[in-house]
Amino acid sequence: MQAVSKHLKAVFFIVFLLGALAVALYLSQQRYIRPQAVAGQPDISFTTNPAISPGGNFDLIIQVAPNGAAFYAYEFIFNFDASKVSLQDTTVPENNFVKSSDTTVMYSNVNGNTITVSGAKTGTPYPSSGTYELLRVKMKALANATGTVNFTWDNSSTIADKQTNKVNGTFTIGGGGTTATVTVTTTPPQNGASLFFSSPKNSYSPGENLDLVLNLNSAGDSVKSLTFEFPYNDLAFEFQNPTGDLGQNNIVVDPNSGFDTGNAIRTIDTNNKIVRLILPTGTKPAVSGTKQLATVKFKIKSNTTIPSYDFRVDLTASVIYNLQTQNILSSTPVYSILIGNPTTPTPTLPANVIKVGSINFRAKTGVAGNAPIDFSLTQESFVTENGGGDILGQITGLIIKILSSGTLTPTPDPNAPKISFIVKFRSVSDQSGDNNPNQKVTLRVKGSGVFKEYRDIPVTHIGNGVYQATNVSLSGLTFVDNVAFFVKGPKHLAKEMPYGPQGSQYDWTAFELEGGDTIPQDGIVNSVDISRIIDLLEVPNQSQAQLDVGDLNYDGIVNGADVNELILTLSTKRDED
Repeated sequence: MQAVSKHLKAVFFIVFLLGALAVALYLSQQRYIRPQAVAGQPDISFTTNPAISPGGNFDLIIQVAPNGAAFYAYEFIFNFDASKVSLQDTTVPENNFVKSSDTTVMYSNVNGNTITVSGAKTGTPYPSSGTYELLRVKMKALANATGTVNFTWDNSSTIADKQTNKVNGTFTIGGGGTTATVTVTTTPPQNGASLFFSSPKNSYSPGENLDLVLNLNSAGDSVKSLTFEFPYNDLAFEFQNPTGDLGQNNIVVDPNSGFDTGNAIRTIDTNNKIVRLILPTGTKPAVSGTKQLATVKFKIKSNTTIPSYDFRVDLTASVIYNLQTQNILSSTPVYSILIGNPTTPTPTLPANVIKVGSINFRAKTGVAGNAPIDFSLTQESFVTENGGGDILGQITGLIIKILSSGTLTPTPDPNAPKISFIVKFRSVSDQSGDNNPNQKVTLRVKGSGVFKEYRDIPVTHIGNGVYQATNVSLSGLTFVDNVAFFVKGPKHLAKEMPYGPQGSQYDWTAFELEGGDTIPQDGIVNSVDISRIIDLLEVPNQSQAQLDVGDLNYDGIVNGADVNELILTLSTKRDED
């Protein structure tokens, strides 16, 4: 019996060993044997799509798992086995590189079997979580290639200033290889309220319809209003209903979302490539849980050369507001769509700007408010091309305005030009304006090398919503041609006004100031302002402080008339300056 037991143990050990070797071999071919992720230390790795076959084309895909690290730029250097693979376009090497949709600029260089690629994005950093594609290299296997092919990282490869974990790639030619795996998040994370995308599937062919679903996870809170805003790439997407009002015809609000769908704001900005959905609850109960909000009716362009696209919520414009009118938007998962590769790719030309670094300054306490600070490059600055030599063509300065943190009493300038003007507050009548005859506006003057802002200019109601300012001193300003005036009301978006002869009375009543940018103002009318006014509708005895926030027509009460004024303004996103 003991001999049999020993025999069974031996057989079990051999089977276990063979199984472990099989798994190890498979993982080696799939290039997924890697150390455990280290927080703040990105992983960089390779994958391919499709599997590599002798004489066949494939994309070498470089992926990053940031593991919590935020970054704006990267530089990758790696080697490939030139005896087995090559670039698809050997005449113009840069045609082989396809940057990710959110990369602003990319530079590539090929030296023998060594590839150097650097990329950067402006504005917000790359995502710091998940695993996603940074770039693709168009490659092909030689006709007689067999066995395995290796892609090896150079130790100089970096992501910003982060230490990286580099995972080399080993792929089998003609033996199955690997297929690129696109990480798709169809459920929101559980660490706070979020907006997220989903769709019936995550892989689409050119010419196919894409119904992109917009979702909310309230993370247990009660949501009263929200703004869901995100960009799209018109090189990859068009709309299923291309005529008429694109927002109304291509953003279908879910009737079971729990929001007041009758007052939903649906816009598609084709100039800036922005999709925007604003949903209030109105008189409905607050929304909680995970809700499908709407469907955006996209169509993949039949001639697109974009191999994949990451949908990302715009964190600067999107908000989720709860019953206390606090923004509780905590996270926005990236949603990746894989698009079938066209047979003749056309590379996307990179922009001509790259961020090379940053310097942190802080304004000194006591600096005069609104003082312009001019940053200018010195003549010693230079840009060197590969072959040497200075190729710096021009130097551009930057003017920074320092805002005051307290009340300043400027010294009057007796030589300063003076102007008088009248402006009109939309939706203000004779009666309502007379109830609040004295208001204050902000005047901004902009031109070539000129930016001046004059705050708290007193204006007096003279009838029918028209307010007058007299002898406004524009200290520090010398009138020049091609300046622009902007006027911003106390609860209004800024509006550009026409320039006229010096010393004249400016009549700007034809350019009505649109109400809705409630206090505290942020230069945008969105669900924040909706929430503030809706909250005040429920207050029986509104205080003066509350009227200062939401009484847009100055009739002494926050009611439906103010809601109507705000809805009229919602088609305008931000100040016009």
